[in-house]
Amino acid sequence: MTTPAVFVSDIQPKEILLFTDKDTISCALKKVGDFVVKEDINGSWPVAKPKILDIARKYNANCMVIKTFGYSKRNHLLFIEGSIFYGNPDSLRLSYEQILLNDKCKLHIIRDEGDNPIRRAFTINVSVDGKDLGTIKSKQEIVTDLNNCDNALLKTNSYQEMLDLSVGKSRYYYVTQVTTGGSAAHSVYMGIVGARFQPIDDIDQARLWALNLKK
Repeated sequence: MTTPAVFVSDIQPKEILLFTDKDTISCALKKVGDFVVKEDINGSWPVAKPKILDIARKYNANCMVIKTFGYSKRNHLLFIEGSIFYGNPDSLRLSYEQILLNDKCKLHIIRDEGDNPIRRAFTINVSVDGKDLGTIKSKQEIVTDLNNCDNALLKTNSYQEMLDLSVGKSRYYYVTQVTTGGSAAHSVYMGIVGARFQPIDDIDQARLWALNLKK
C-alpha cells in the first residue's frame, strides 16, 4: 500500500470486482487506500492478478479501481496502480454487469507492441464483417459495433479469421505482426509473415489494458 489503509468492514468479501477509473459505479464507495504493484521477473497477468486481489482481501475491501495498467510501463514489465474501496456488494455487481452488457454487441481490437520498434513499424489494416476500420497503430484500441453479436469475420492484411463471440467468449482480441529475420550477404533482413489474433480471455485484463493504452 502506498497510503495508510483503514478497515471499512469486519466481513471478508465474497467477491472483489475490478473497475477502471473511467467506469461508472452506481454506489457510494468508502476508500481504503492506494496501492502499486510492479512485476519485473514475471510480468504476466495470471501472476499479478492474485497479488492485487490479496491486497484487497487483507483490508476486507471488495472494489478496486485501477488508474494505471500497462506492460513495459515506467521501466517495469507490468505496472498497476489504483485504489481500494468498499461498497455495497449488490450495487457493485450490478454496476459490473451493466458494463459487460454495454459490450454485448461490440468487438475490441488491441495492438500494443510496447517498445519493440521493428514490430511497431509495420502497418496493420483491419476490417470486420467487410467494414474497413483503417490502420490500427501500436498503443491503440479499435472498437466496432457488430451486425451479429455471436460472431464476426476479422481481416487484417493477408489473414482472416471467423471469431466465435457467443456467450462466455472473449470480445477482446490482441493483434500483432508476426515477423521473421535473418542475415545473408553480410546484411540483415526482416520479413512479414502476417498478423496474429489472440483472444484476451480474462475480461479484467482486457478492459484494463484497453482503457490504459494511451496513458
